Amino acid sequence: MRRASAIGIPSVCGLAGFILLTAHPGSATTIVGVILMCAALVAASVAIVRLVFRSGPDREREMHAREVFEQTGRWPGE
Repeated sequence: MRRASAIGIPSVCGLAGFILLTAHPGSATTIVGVILMCAALVAASVAIVRLVFRSGPDREREMHAREVFEQTGRWPGE
């Protein structure tokens, strides 16, 4: 559920911003559209950075499991 909102909210925000940009160019909705699209870009960037930092421990566990597999011929946890 959390991943869906991490992707869904910036997507909806960016789509709303795009619609506002194209609906009435040159009006106040253009400013709101740009703000929404920038907010979507920032939210998506934050989500990507969080995923990158979260994958570090997973990689370390995988490397350790591969070392154990090379030594014993069995994958840990089997």
